[in-house]
Amino acid sequence: MSESELADLFERPSRPRLRIGVGAAVVLVLVVLAGAIAIAAFRPTPSLGAIGVPSPSASFELDSTEAPAGSEGATTETLLVHVVGAVGAPGVYEVPPGARVVDGIAAAGGLASDADPSLLNMARMLVDGEQLHVPRLGEAPPAPVATGVEPPAAGGGSAEGGVVNLNTATAAELEELPRIGPAMSARIIDYREQNGGGVARDQAQDSVLLPRLHAERLGIRDARLVPAASAVWGVAWLCVTFPEIAWRITVGAVLLALCCLTAALVWRSRSPSASGVLATLAVLAAAVALVAVSAAVQLPVRAPEALRAAAAEGATLRATGTLTTLVGDSAVGDREQSGDRVGAQLEEAPHFEVLLDSFTAGGSSGGGGAALLVFGQLSLPEDAEARIPGIGSRVVLRGELGPAEAGDSVAAMVFLDAPAEVVRSPGGILEVTAGARDALVDAARGLPGPGSQLLPGLSVGDTRLVTHELDVQMKAAALTHLTAVSGANCAIVVAAVLVVGRLLGVRRGVRLALALVVLAAFVALVTPEGSVVRASVMAAVVLALETTSRRVSGLALLSLAVLTVLVADPWRSRDYGFALSVLATLGLLTLATPMSDRLARFMPRALAMVLAVPAAAQLACQPVLLLLAPQLPLYGVVANVLAAPAAPAATLIGLVGCLILGLAPWLGHALLWVAWVPAQWIGLVAGAVSSWPGALLPWPGGLLGASLCLVAVVVLVLLIQRWRAWLALLLCVAMVAYLGTVVGQAVYLRRSIPGNWRYAACDIGQGDALLVRTEAGTALIDTGAEPEALLSCFETLGVRELALLVLSHFDLDHTGAAMAMVESGVTIAVLVVPDTSEAREEPLVADLSASGAQVTYAASGDSWTLGDLTWSALWPKRGRSGEPSSGGGNDGSLVTLLEPTASCVSVCLSLAALGDLGEEAQRDVLREHAHPRADIVKMAHHGSRDQSAQLYQELGSSIGLVSVGADNGYGHPTDAALGMLTAAGTQPLRTDELGTIVVGGTVGGRGGGPDQPVIAGIETVTRTRGRSRWRGGVWSRAQTRRRYH
Repeated sequence: MSESELADLFERPSRPRLRIGVGAAVVLVLVVLAGAIAIAAFRPTPSLGAIGVPSPSASFELDSTEAPAGSEGATTETLLVHVVGAVGAPGVYEVPPGARVVDGIAAAGGLASDADPSLLNMARMLVDGEQLHVPRLGEAPPAPVATGVEPPAAGGGSAEGGVVNLNTATAAELEELPRIGPAMSARIIDYREQNGGGVARDQAQDSVLLPRLHAERLGIRDARLVPAASAVWGVAWLCVTFPEIAWRITVGAVLLALCCLTAALVWRSRSPSASGVLATLAVLAAAVALVAVSAAVQLPVRAPEALRAAAAEGATLRATGTLTTLVGDSAVGDREQSGDRVGAQLEEAPHFEVLLDSFTAGGSSGGGGAALLVFGQLSLPEDAEARIPGIGSRVVLRGELGPAEAGDSVAAMVFLDAPAEVVRSPGGILEVTAGARDALVDAARGLPGPGSQLLPGLSVGDTRLVTHELDVQMKAAALTHLTAVSGANCAIVVAAVLVVGRLLGVRRGVRLALALVVLAAFVALVTPEGSVVRASVMAAVVLALETTSRRVSGLALLSLAVLTVLVADPWRSRDYGFALSVLATLGLLTLATPMSDRLARFMPRALAMVLAVPAAAQLACQPVLLLLAPQLPLYGVVANVLAAPAAPAATLIGLVGCLILGLAPWLGHALLWVAWVPAQWIGLVAGAVSSWPGALLPWPGGLLGASLCLVAVVVLVLLIQRWRAWLALLLCVAMVAYLGTVVGQAVYLRRSIPGNWRYAACDIGQGDALLVRTEAGTALIDTGAEPEALLSCFETLGVRELALLVLSHFDLDHTGAAMAMVESGVTIAVLVVPDTSEAREEPLVADLSASGAQVTYAASGDSWTLGDLTWSALWPKRGRSGEPSSGGGNDGSLVTLLEPTASCVSVCLSLAALGDLGEEAQRDVLREHAHPRADIVKMAHHGSRDQSAQLYQELGSSIGLVSVGADNGYGHPTDAALGMLTAAGTQPLRTDELGTIVVGGTVGGRGGGPDQPVIAGIETVTRTRGRSRWRGGVWSRAQTRRRYH
């Protein structure tokens, strides 16, 4: 069987008319959508230049110095070949000396769907200055093109026309084929002898050569490092999550490597194939040992035992350190921090990271090396020139320590008692980059629309101007990678330096060195986020290899980057940004080409690649994205096709404008206006796409949803790769069965909920969200801080609208999800907030009022009725003249008592919701209201120590609901608080143990005696995982909770 016949299996002739018709239809749809977006925004459509999409299967190409060709004996570092005809991207390309025809075609994007490779000798060596013409089907063979150098003869046992017959070729002839050595040629001959002396065409799919050629087309010919990179990633995650096993893994991996190496040497002569496998295992074990020892050595420095012990005790920390993250405007000021450190949503409260220089805590002291996650503000000196402290600023801080989650990149958390003092500005390049970022942000503030918010992020990675609304829109449109600098920006910057250097005639070695310097400066400017680290390491390796004129496959390059990054910093294994960047690159390398091949049967190849690139990236990343948000962006591919081509222009022009601002402000502002155009277009696309119906499809969350998505992706990939139909069918059946399990579990959860439920404490982490069902509709007391968890609770309980929303106070763990809930479509009829001066000035109240909610301010003595429940406000207390209470924060919480009316016929249970009231304020409630009683009490402040035992005794509740996050780091609920409930005869029920707690009751009403509560604990799918068990009639879960930064 000839090589050309094998190539035919990869490229099947398609109908040109059909391809042109489908391609024209796709282009027409994209043009109409782009026009509609521009018209809807009342702005002219930005002029977008055509941006070519390189084949992801090709490795990161860098240019080389030209050398004269055409004379015999001319020496060149690279060859220039003009590739024309039926290829993906005709043009002039540089290939290394010794490259063959197949390499030139690969550099030009591979064969087109209508190419006829049977007329070419794919194994012939190329010469400098040659024009390589790839004929189309039915086209006459190309005439030789004179180059000044006589092309080498098509030797190597090739038959006429350059065809090698696999059934008759000798080992020497086979070895003349590209990238086929002695081992592969021996396997081909062995296969040929075992199958009757020949390889039939219908047996080609089982051929040992075909998978190799197929891998060549996909750009994944060198996957030997992939197992090592995967194993290193898993071991790095284990070592940082469970540090006590790091040295054990190191010893075991070293012993395994020595054993495998010894066995490989012993079996080298007996069985070369077995020896090769053992040698590969030895390399893998050595890589595992390297990352394990790296984690073990770094752990004492990054997480000192004295600091971890002090954090576990909640000791006070005094420290000096260096700021290592960008901070926003909200993190700078002299305002005193609210006393409720627990009440803030950690992901949204002002926070920053500090690398310690020295510290004192809990009677211990230590040196530098540990990182801290600090919650609070920064205070600048009065004579400071910068308005925002930059990375590298030296700070002095004092606050209360809290333990970090196992495996976090920070050793502990700190909650400041007062703003941290910035005592010294950054110096050197950090000062320059900080000034450049601040100047760009200040200039962007004067630009209109969403483009002004996106431009600093696209240019230098500064996202401080991005509003919550725009962030939600970018997520819904699957454009979050365009919110800030991504790995692609590194490639854009390096390529720009090389192209400009070549146009200016700079020598190759100088160009490569300059590219490395610019890359390092760019990383310092945009900060080393996960995707930037991945891309910069890959670019640096390619630049280093280019000095030797060596090429490396994209997959090997990605694996090498992963190995390098994880050995240097094993904590990157838990970085979602780094993981998503690696997966997106993996998708482009392995999926984009076969997807474009399939699409090219119906449309032009260039358009097929434009669609395949975002689709491949989204498919690869989606299982991990579901761990962050359980939803699928339906129009993500369309949004990326419309918006992504604008990103390179915004990045390059914005970056140049940022650098020029300090030298020529007028020119810098002019360039930023130019860069604003593509940035504005991206924002308009995000706003339009996010408003389309069904933009976000719900999906099961957590590991369950991610696993289901992974199965679906695997099935799709197998279909794209043209695997056997029975295997795809088997996987489809498995996916259907898996989906049936998911649906069955959902049905079981729904049926386990009491049909007549009255109260539900939603499992939303560290915060409060209590649903109340009445005859007149559903009410909600507080929202918590996590919108996804709250909406999941709504979905489980069938809640779609709220007749009443009560906000006890305005800490983020009680109100943080309010606006996101409204934006998701949940309507609010009435809003009740405490009548305090703080509430009267709270922007959230104004926002909710603007959304259509009728606002009421309540204080002690007020009451209202909703359905079959009467609501009485027990706190706060108005002033003597009826003015709003001056109290705020926790002790200004709106405390409500819910009691059934005379019309109540089912689950007539009363409830007291205490907000975050402290001990002294709880005693004031007892002074104002004698002998309050309630069947159920929602414990104050997540079970903190600051409680009044007398109040719980007076209430005499049978059930105490404790809304608290698992592994919250604050010790909530405290043993003292739980002891108060137990002493009062109240059974504590905790959301961190039971999940969402639903309270129903026996049927009977007031005429049939007192109702008795019936309780079910339901896991919130978006945040928890674990195993179920029955205990005392309550369905509980042994579970763990993950926290995202």
